[in-house]
Amino acid sequence: MQIIQREGYNPGVITVSGIQTIGKAALHACRTHPSGNVIGRTSHGDFLRLGEDAVIFLSNETFRGPLSLNFQQVPGVCEGLQNGDAILTRQDGIYFPDYDWLLTFPGSGGWTAALPANRPILAGGVLSRLKSVATALLEQKSPSLISENLYGWLEISQPEPLLSGVALSLDRFHKAVESSRDEDILDYLEPIIGRGDGLTPSGDDCILGILLTYGRWADPFFQTIDLNRIIPRLFESIRTKTTLLSSSLIRSAWEGQADERLVLALDGIVTGDIEVKQIAEWLASWGNHSGSDALTGMALLLSLISK
Repeated sequence: MQIIQREGYNPGVITVSGIQTIGKAALHACRTHPSGNVIGRTSHGDFLRLGEDAVIFLSNETFRGPLSLNFQQVPGVCEGLQNGDAILTRQDGIYFPDYDWLLTFPGSGGWTAALPANRPILAGGVLSRLKSVATALLEQKSPSLISENLYGWLEISQPEPLLSGVALSLDRFHKAVESSRDEDILDYLEPIIGRGDGLTPSGDDCILGILLTYGRWADPFFQTIDLNRIIPRLFESIRTKTTLLSSSLIRSAWEGQADERLVLALDGIVTGDIEVKQIAEWLASWGNHSGSDALTGMALLLSLISK
């Protein structure tokens, strides 16, 4: 591995900063891959690839997630990273040899979102809150090709009829779940895998919302649908058709795990414990359209619970 001595590099002097929390999936990736590199930079942190099959997110935010490492910022540390910079994983943390930076792991194990502690409110209340959250969110974010479908399912006034192939696929998925036709579900999800731009395309964020809802609330709401039957084929399609980051996030969602904004939003809709305005703000802050696309996936299932 080539090590490039960047400007300001001081050989033999290691600058240490502590990782405050690390997601369980991120910790597993660090324990099983000895090296990697920086693959993407955002205003909220950096994407790191480990080995051939793992992506983690070095986050400067406080929100936790299964693939996130939330670190305590120290002046000069992780500033000026570049795509391609080398990473070495160590027993005590992640080391950036180009800069002599070490981010140390926390003493506790990997973070996971706790399963819902409170019971759901009545089905009618869930649907009412879902509609209120969608309305509040669509006032903050213009809809994407995926999230515009919220209008029809939740009977929110829509400006134009939905005629796209995406809308047709999602509508058919919706009806397949409603009639418990497990065998048809994968056929209707296939067309939206990888649909959209970015590291997590809109179609993938929608699938994430579906699987997170099922993973956390199958009991008591969705006992007549067995998604376990399609998951191996769905994961294989996702592996070959979309980004490694999307694939990793979707796999975590199936286990009931996601960025805690999504987890809190979903559980808050179902239990009634969190204000609608706060839920909409959390969803709006998760990516450009990612929060509204994930809500669309949640709505695909939650809009059926009283039927």
